[in-house]
Amino acid sequence: MRATALCLLFATIAVADERKPNHLHAAPDEGFRVGLPGKPNSESYNLTTLAGPLTVHTTKYDTGRDLRLTITTTTYPPNYAKVPPEKLFAGMVKEMLGADGTLEREEKVTIGPDKHPGRDWRIAAGKTVIRVRVFLVGTRLYQVMANGSKDAVSGPAAEDLFSTFELAK
Repeated sequence: MRATALCLLFATIAVADERKPNHLHAAPDEGFRVGLPGKPNSESYNLTTLAGPLTVHTTKYDTGRDLRLTITTTTYPPNYAKVPPEKLFAGMVKEMLGADGTLEREEKVTIGPDKHPGRDWRIAAGKTVIRVRVFLVGTRLYQVMANGSKDAVSGPAAEDLFSTFELAK
């Protein structure tokens, strides 16, 4: 009886522990904070595009449970401030869908006290599901993604990613 009670106690602690992010990742140079289950890997790389050179910063955390959590920031040249957000978002979702993706959900969202525009998408491609929220803050684009199995992208680690992501002050 005592062993059973201890097992239940440890199981309860494990579930509660999985529910809260245990690593607050602050990226002041990228302008965000987010709670993650552990310490992420970060990298930066340069892209040559028609819009000019872009620097992309990516922060990734693999949960080891068929789930990858990713935050990507890209700062576009000043002339991108003239591009309507709707046009940028439409092009992004088209690229993300690729040849075999299906858009299961699209919702308009905002972030911060200034209500910066964004989108919340759920995309299915084969056995993989991608949940992504994108936000345009001036000429900086934030992509907050969880990709993996259907259950994993709806699980606690993914929910915490989306609920803790915020712009840094």
